[in-house]
This record gives sequence, C-alpha cells and structure tokens, in this order.
Amino acid sequence: MSQKVRTALAWSAENGVQRWTSEHGELVLLRPRPWVEQTVLRGHISAAHVEALIAAHERELHPAARFHSFSDLWEVTGYDIGARLAVTGWSVQNRPRIVSYNSLIHSPVVYTAMTFVSVLAGGAIRTWRHRAGYEDALQRALAAPPFPERL
Repeated sequence: MSQKVRTALAWSAENGVQRWTSEHGELVLLRPRPWVEQTVLRGHISAAHVEALIAAHERELHPAARFHSFSDLWEVTGYDIGARLAVTGWSVQNRPRIVSYNSLIHSPVVYTAMTFVSVLAGGAIRTWRHRAGYEDALQRALAAPPFPERL
C-alpha cells in the first residue's frame, strides 16, 4: 500500500511578498496591485505548494474579486500529480473571477500540463514561451484601471 508523502513547507512574508519553500521547490506570491496576482515558481512544485497558494486566496481575496493572474513557471522542473489536480480544480472553479490567466513556461512537460489545465478551464490560460510577451501583458494589467470589487 502506498502512502501520500507530505512535503514540508517553510513560509515567510516580507514587504507584501509571501514565500513557501521546500527542499525541492519554491512558490512566491506577489500582489503588485489589488487586481493583479503574480506567482513565481521554481524547482519541483508539490501539492503542498499549490494548497498553500489556494489557502492564501481564500484568506486574502474577496470571494467575488476579479483579477489578472500571472504565473512565472520558467524555472519549474517538475510537479506532483496532486499539484496539477489542485491547479486544475481551482482554475475551473474560479474561471469567472480571472480576467486574464497568463503563464510563462519553458519546460515542455510543464507546457503540456498547463495546456491540459487550460482546456479544462475553457481555454482560458494564455501560455507564453518568451518572457517579453509575458512581461508586456503584465505591464498592461498593472496599468489597467481596477475592476469593481465584485462580479
């Protein structure tokens, strides 16, 4: 019988930046504007990383808040199946709140996974293979006016 291995995460927060680190990966969450969420992920991403991010959403965002989501996955080397399942479930459930969903991806394995998640979320995720386009989209979102608080 197999047992689920739980990844231990260390959490820190400084100057509005939250960080969850494990032995093999890191997730950083920034909110440069109330309507823009930016995550940077590095290394191997576990289900625990994604669950921590989802918990931060639940704590900090109004349930009807609309926002742009930017995920820099350029340095992701792999992920647990539980991480992919959690991202998929959250993306599908929260699709009406996400005005734009952007992912910067280098790894072919991560690109394939995010393409699958995007299909399940109705084709909502824009995947970027070059940093310049991703950064341009981020700057446009930062310069845009805020959304009404609720849907």
